[in-house]
Amino acid sequence: FKLSYLKYLLDDLDKPDAM
Repeated sequence: FKLSYLKYLLDDLDKPDAM
């Protein structure tokens, strides 16, 4: 588990369109 993954999730939540 990495902090980068957490940031990725946060970015994904902030930008769902990125999905």
